[in-house]
Amino acid sequence: MKKEAKILLQVAQRDYVAFDILRRNPDAHLNNVLFNAQQCAEKLIKAALAFNEVYYKKTHNLIELYYQLEEKDIPFPASMDDLEKLNPYAVGFRYESSEIGLMSREEAAELLNILREWAKQIVGE
Repeated sequence: MKKEAKILLQVAQRDYVAFDILRRNPDAHLNNVLFNAQQCAEKLIKAALAFNEVYYKKTHNLIELYYQLEEKDIPFPASMDDLEKLNPYAVGFRYESSEIGLMSREEAAELLNILREWAKQIVGE
């Protein structure tokens, strides 16, 4: 599963690049920006789980993934509150026409920077 962890880090980086491009574009809809942030966070958490040889369900639910980290005593550098704010952007808000502002672009960027460093330390990148 170590190889899978490295692949997940690479794919998370692609999501981060998409997030970062959209984040800097004031015309980009917040829901689209945060969808990419959620996707990045999801893959980073899954990379940490995979590296620790923890089987994870095929889910977009960040809270569920967080509990898997907690079960295996894998330290997590962010709060559950942050994940709860980002979680709905995986599916729920993708089709909303109005912006749902549970998290700002800047808050998402800060969270992703913390998670990217954390996952890289775990996987050894």
